[in-house]
Amino acid sequence: MKEVIGITGSPAVGKRTVGKLLAGLCNFNFVDGNEVVKSLGVAVENDEFVIDLDKGRKALNEIASRGKVIISSLFLPDLLSPELVDLVVVLRCDPRILYYRYLKRNYSLLKLKENLTSEFIDYCYVRSMKVFGDEKVVQLDATRRSPQALALKIYKIWKGGEKKVKEKVDWLSIITSPSDIVRFLI
Repeated sequence: MKEVIGITGSPAVGKRTVGKLLAGLCNFNFVDGNEVVKSLGVAVENDEFVIDLDKGRKALNEIASRGKVIISSLFLPDLLSPELVDLVVVLRCDPRILYYRYLKRNYSLLKLKENLTSEFIDYCYVRSMKVFGDEKVVQLDATRRSPQALALKIYKIWKGGEKKVKEKVDWLSIITSPSDIVRFLI
């Protein structure tokens, strides 16, 4: 094992904060994959960052191949080779909470809607499962947990002290009427 843990999830779920805390618990290095990719050069088109996936993949896989690292990134499934990672944690957060976090970050209305939709439909979790496989992926609801509690839970899972139980996260169940869809996504 390379001793590589990946953390992914929608923007503002706590990937970086939890990753740094987890790195301290594991005595690993922490790498913000988004910053690595940005440092390689990005273009901005229509209020969107356009990254070079090939350069990002090469850089992150080189980092991961050294081992003893926590890598957090929204783009983790697109950047990290499955054979290099031991555990992938998908952090999830209630879209009603994320909505306010996105407002604080001054996200455009389009970006806000895209990210909320992504969280509602489990995009990061489904993508991670497809790329890394069921045996490596765990999703955790970060909504009402402190970053410290999340880091400790991930540490225990990684060390084998806790089963890799995939918490059930179903944000679509909070939509009880058509007006909820309008309020959240339109």
